[in-house]
Amino acid sequence: MVATSTDGGGTFATPLNLSQFTQATFQDSTGATFHVAFNTPHLAVNQKTGALHALVEVRASGFGAQSPPPQPTYLATSTDRGKTFTLKVVSPASADAGLPVLQWTPAAGSQGTLLVVHEDKIGQTQGNRDIYLQRSTDGGNTWSPQVRLNDDDPANQIPTTCHT
Repeated sequence: MVATSTDGGGTFATPLNLSQFTQATFQDSTGATFHVAFNTPHLAVNQKTGALHALVEVRASGFGAQSPPPQPTYLATSTDRGKTFTLKVVSPASADAGLPVLQWTPAAGSQGTLLVVHEDKIGQTQGNRDIYLQRSTDGGNTWSPQVRLNDDDPANQIPTTCHT
């Protein structure tokens, strides 16, 4: 649930139910259907435009003998206070991706910058996941390539926030 305020927190609108970002249905190439859950959405508000952003990760493991295929990380954006959302892919599907975190900063232009950090094993067949960063300066419409920030065991540095 998310409630918005236009007067600095003095009053709040009726809370919005973000349950549409808690589950989805996917079908793999064999025709198997999976009803999967999203991890808890990470929220950020663009303080220049008022857009509400929800970063969602599909849980693609832990479903018994057959797990759904890996899914991308998505950004759902609302520019009408949560009445409608558009969905964009932030990072491609990866079986090793996880723990995405979203942050908005006013730097870099009229819409500010959205930053996403997450763990992944891009180009690796073994070893630990590393931490990657992506950024968008156009409200989440396009994203920079993923940049690896470390080459260490992420258990030592699990991302919990983005700093600018």
